[in-house]
Amino acid sequence: MSPTPLVLAANLSLRATDGYSPRSDAGHLAAAGNGFRGQSSEDFALLRDFGVTDVRLTIDWSRLLPDLRRVDNDEREHLHRVLDAAENANIAVWACLFEGPLPREFAGEGGWSDEKAAGRWWPRFVEHSAELFGDRLAGWFPLHDPVGYALRHWGDNSDKLPDVLRNLLVGWRDAWRILRGGPPVATSLGVGVIRATDQTVDAAERARFMEAVVWRMWSRALRDGTVVVPGRMERTIDDLQGSCDINGVAFRSGITDGAALTDEELRRFGERGGQFLRRAAEQFPDRPLVVSAFRSRLASDSDRATVLESFAALCHDAINDGVPLTRVHIEPAIDPQNESGPHCDGLVTRDREVKESAWALRSALDQLRPR
Repeated sequence: MSPTPLVLAANLSLRATDGYSPRSDAGHLAAAGNGFRGQSSEDFALLRDFGVTDVRLTIDWSRLLPDLRRVDNDEREHLHRVLDAAENANIAVWACLFEGPLPREFAGEGGWSDEKAAGRWWPRFVEHSAELFGDRLAGWFPLHDPVGYALRHWGDNSDKLPDVLRNLLVGWRDAWRILRGGPPVATSLGVGVIRATDQTVDAAERARFMEAVVWRMWSRALRDGTVVVPGRMERTIDDLQGSCDINGVAFRSGITDGAALTDEELRRFGERGGQFLRRAAEQFPDRPLVVSAFRSRLASDSDRATVLESFAALCHDAINDGVPLTRVHIEPAIDPQNESGPHCDGLVTRDREVKESAWALRSALDQLRPR
């Protein structure tokens, strides 16, 4: 049987759509969204006409449960309107429950660094989300790039970082307990090239640490339920083994904005991307694979078109080699407001024009059929 052609999906992240909530710990970065909140019907219709069939939509914890206890009725009704619009456009919605910002109250209690606070508030949010929206969704991405989040926010704190990494894994298990049996649950694990930055001992140790937390920690935890966090004792967690339905990975092109886009640069990108997909598939050979987020991070749309064509090619090469890749999510779907350069690497401009780079990707996906 021939492999199924790739599904083209896109991501509606908080940064781009609504902007970060003033009620979150990223409130100081709060800005107007790109208009999606008031025109989701038109945006879904535009994306569907272009060829997007699935989206990853983030449910904002700090907007839905602003005080961690009470559901905000206005936000609940807004999200149902968004889901109505998606259904009308025949677009399947995969809900992401955490992509970075935390409710201020949870952050004030230590956020993911505090085991008790995380165990108290996170399951409550997952339960509310499942009860309110679960029967309308195609699936779940409970945590997006949890290791990347931990490293960005706690990477300089060697005492707290291991606790954050462990608590995020426990949080994943808690979400799985609540969501399993319903729409499929997918990981969204950020991956990348791990290498020492120089010849020093410190650089080698840092590379070993990154290899452990980026590539090995989650894969082992989900395979056999054992959490091995550098700096902490090995620990077995109930119900963690096998706790995902779909294997999802997120990565960027790794091509520096402004650099000359040479054939050699594209060759290295294709090699890296193919390695990411094959390694991820080897870790969970019995699970379908999705790219839960791909970003090109290039200001030039013509360069972005070239990279997206190469991305489509490396995905199809992986499929032809037996990698069970089924869907790719481009992030963001629509450019954020009041930003420029490599931040505006979406499929659609903020003025709702489909970019030439998006059409290039669509054409490449249509032409490169699995053998």
